[in-house]
Amino acid sequence: MRHIVALEGPMGAGKSEAGKQLVKRIPGSVLLPEPVDPQLLQLLYEDPKTWAGPFQVHALHERKRTSDLATALAKAGYLVFMDRSLWGDRAFALTNFRLGNIHPDMMRIKSRGRGSEAGVPLEYLQELSKAYDELLRDVDSAAYPWSHALKLHHFQWDMPTATEEGWDNAAASILADIARR
Repeated sequence: MRHIVALEGPMGAGKSEAGKQLVKRIPGSVLLPEPVDPQLLQLLYEDPKTWAGPFQVHALHERKRTSDLATALAKAGYLVFMDRSLWGDRAFALTNFRLGNIHPDMMRIKSRGRGSEAGVPLEYLQELSKAYDELLRDVDSAAYPWSHALKLHHFQWDMPTATEEGWDNAAASILADIARR
């Protein structure tokens, strides 16, 4: 079985582009895009108090399906890059909880045309970034029962100034990290 690499970070961090660039450079790799319902995403940004709970439940189900596909592909010998994962959803849920958009009783609700992201408030992005920092710190410190199954690979990039050489170095670094496992 090859590996599954989850590309995590807030919107605009460059996950999709990173995945595309890495798959171009690593033979036998595949990118699974983030499964997002653009209409539900737009509703979330227009009225987060109403739609954060339903969106989170929907996202969880979709990411589970993507995670199952990633596992099957990895078992078939592919190196799988996922644009977000089940684990990253914790950052979104935590952000929406802190902002008062998700309450415990909201979880009992009835059941990337990315232009919809244009109205995302700065406060939301800042809180989401903090939640991702916490998630990565918690995984690094083995705070979760599943932390042992993850190997975090940190690399920084600035999308507007990313170079081909930079992407080549990122791909080589990930492959070297995997080889050490």
